[in-house]
Amino acid sequence: MSPRDEEYTIEELRAMTDDERMQLVCRKSDEMRRGIADRFRAAHPGCAAWEVKMELLRHAFAPEPVPGVEAWLRENDGPVWA
Repeated sequence: MSPRDEEYTIEELRAMTDDERMQLVCRKSDEMRRGIADRFRAAHPGCAAWEVKMELLRHAFAPEPVPGVEAWLRENDGPVWA
């Protein structure tokens, strides 16, 4: 079983240190964002980086991200998270 496919029992999670649980959460969050971005790019070949970032924001803050973010991303190509 790959680390991506691992499922944890409550007992296993409780046995982890705070640091181990935080690492797990961060890893799972990164995997989820990468998957969303990859699926969006596959469905929209040639899309701009800012469009991928908007899709990630849409998933995080559905249905619409904070007003003004799209214009800012278009102009600045936004932070590097995708």
